[in-house]
Amino acid sequence: MTLEELANTLPSGFHDSALKTFAIDYERRTIRLNMSLKVGDPDGPREQRDDVRDAQLEISGVLFFAIDPSSSAAGYDFESPRELWIVDSYETRSIPEFTKTIERKLLDAVPADAFVQSFFVSEWNSYIHIAARNCSMEWNGAARHYEGPRQAFYPGETIDLK
Repeated sequence: MTLEELANTLPSGFHDSALKTFAIDYERRTIRLNMSLKVGDPDGPREQRDDVRDAQLEISGVLFFAIDPSSSAAGYDFESPRELWIVDSYETRSIPEFTKTIERKLLDAVPADAFVQSFFVSEWNSYIHIAARNCSMEWNGAARHYEGPRQAFYPGETIDLK
């Protein structure tokens, strides 16, 4: 399974998810991502729309893992501990104007049986890129309601800024 195929099984894909931790095992060529994924119905009632559930993604057959430097314009607070807000994920070849740190030669060298996916990190205003052959996911714990900066609001909704 590719990361894009996995995203297609989720109500909102990787939109408004959060990266909590990651670990790279170079000997086994695997990456483990601990994430909080949106599982609420994006078109559902307000009280269920932002439900999240923790999951562990296991990515195997890793070819490369690259993190773009944070944009200085982003004003990221590097001192405060918190998860990273993943705005969404994209097939890397579909966003060439945003993948300047990944050389075209490198993307062209990725074998046909592998995928290349990029996660946009809101706080950094930059991307995390992963090329690999397979991924799987395991849920951790039950779904819970999320209240925070990743909440979805629609035109005409009233926002209570407590």
